[in-house]
Amino acid sequence: MTLMQKEIFETPQVLGESISYNADALRSIAGNLGTKSNIFIAARGTSDHAAIYGKYVFETLLGIPVGLAAPSVTTVYGKDVDYSGSVVIGISQSGEAKDVLLVLESAKKTGAYVVAITNDENSEIANMADAHIHLCAGSEKSVAATKTFTSQLFALVQIAAACAKNKELKEAIDKMPAEISKVLELDIVLKEAAKRYRFMDACFALSRGYDYCMAFEAALKMQECAYIKAKAYSVSDFMHGPIAMIERDTPCLVYLSKGRFSEEMSDVIGRLREVGADITVVSDDETLLSLADQGIKLPSVCHEILSPLYIAPVIQLFACYTSLTKGLTPDTPRGLKKVTITV
Repeated sequence: MTLMQKEIFETPQVLGESISYNADALRSIAGNLGTKSNIFIAARGTSDHAAIYGKYVFETLLGIPVGLAAPSVTTVYGKDVDYSGSVVIGISQSGEAKDVLLVLESAKKTGAYVVAITNDENSEIANMADAHIHLCAGSEKSVAATKTFTSQLFALVQIAAACAKNKELKEAIDKMPAEISKVLELDIVLKEAAKRYRFMDACFALSRGYDYCMAFEAALKMQECAYIKAKAYSVSDFMHGPIAMIERDTPCLVYLSKGRFSEEMSDVIGRLREVGADITVVSDDETLLSLADQGIKLPSVCHEILSPLYIAPVIQLFACYTSLTKGLTPDTPRGLKKVTITV
């Protein structure tokens, strides 16, 4: 078993520990966020994909506008942005992202309430924040972020649910460790599914809504683990031009749970079938699965807003097995380190 596989299978335990561990911090954040008029999130790489999810979650649950910070405004252009009256959330698995740290320091100077989400309580980012959510993921040795990424998604939705005082969602959140265990039962299915793409060198990842972030994460995982030229799109943007690139046998990976975008996605898949694309669908929607060349059926999603948490381990295992099928080593992708320092 690779380190990547092992760490993916630790996800249910990680989420379970984070529920109890962060209870006090969540109450503190909920009390402070209610006095703020907007939210900004600073992140890079995989953490930035979690931030996209955070934008959807906070805006739909709280009705508060959310912006994704551009760290280079501070780190390269030297401009301090006025974040007064805002909550600024910094996401960094290691807690060592210098660009995220500088954004948070700048925000704090202007009077923002600063929240850190990291996997290291003693990191610089964690220590300077007004509140810290611990990912509780323990050591993650594989270069590709797996259990830490899923825990980041979990942290963001826990914050939003606490601020919204949404009892129904909180009850669903408490079920997620068990729900993720159900998803991991797809392990053998995913190992077989990956064999279809042994010779794949390019693909498109498509989604929308809460699951939009998963298209980006799926593309990234295919890029770093299997060296595949993967491109991610919201299906709404995809139909405005990029669909013209699709030819016969072009691999298209679709990620979407059953919900308000199902009908639109059915239409898009129909268009892809017309040109002969090779379509894999990951969903709990039987109609969408029936349209695919290869369908991977998720357990029934218990709450629409939690859908990305079901999809994340599938994406991770699928990328891992695609890498192995190609004779590669997913734990140590070429040219990458576990901690990437950027400005």
